[in-house]
Amino acid sequence: MKTAKQWIGEATLSYKRGKYFQAIDACGQAITLEPQNAMAYNWRGITNVNCMSISKRSLTIPRP
Repeated sequence: MKTAKQWIGEATLSYKRGKYFQAIDACGQAITLEPQNAMAYNWRGITNVNCMSISKRSLTIPRP
């Protein structure tokens, strides 16, 4: 069984590899184990913001 710290490490690696949904899931696991862990919430927030940024760029239609 992984610790919250290990889950955060997995989230960090997933984020750096561009696997944002895996990073969010790993943060969720860390939060489940340690609901007071600020680092898990921090990484989840950073990842969510990055996902929103990517979504907005992919939905932007270039104008002629």
